[in-house]
Amino acid sequence: MPEHLIKKPADLTSMEIKTILACWDVEPWTGIEDKDFIHKYRHSEFHFLVGMSAAILCVARINFDFRIKIRHQVYPFAELVGFVSIEERKGNGKLFLHQIKTNMESRKIETLGCCEKAARGFYEKCRVPVLYGQAKYLRELPNDPFSVPADDDVFSLTLSDQHYKLLEGLNVNNLAWLLPESE
Repeated sequence: MPEHLIKKPADLTSMEIKTILACWDVEPWTGIEDKDFIHKYRHSEFHFLVGMSAAILCVARINFDFRIKIRHQVYPFAELVGFVSIEERKGNGKLFLHQIKTNMESRKIETLGCCEKAARGFYEKCRVPVLYGQAKYLRELPNDPFSVPADDDVFSLTLSDQHYKLLEGLNVNNLAWLLPESE
């Protein structure tokens, strides 16, 4: 049975950092030094699904420095990002998402994520509530308020009903502003 592991950035091995970066496949981060990676993600924790011989099957990051401002009120959430299953269509992603959700629920941490329309079906199959099109109402400061994000949807991994409804109510006249990361 695959095992769910959680690590702080400072506890990651060099090989784990290289694996994460390879999974994410983001050009500007290729070759980032371990110390820079650890500093960049210091407000995060990394989740792994590992199989036989500690082989990494899935990886995800929980960002604890995610805050949005809606109508002059700031809401801190944990954000699930960088969710990757190394081998797709093996059931590992579904198992992993369930384990992350269970972990966040047990710690009473409200967690959300954003996804493109193409990934919507995966979250629906995993019985994760999806707010269709709501990511389009998230705007980054100090960017142009008319700049629409690439993600389409917001999904609720462990949001309270109150916060789910708050995000469901976003629209062109009621935008949410992503606040810059803490220093």
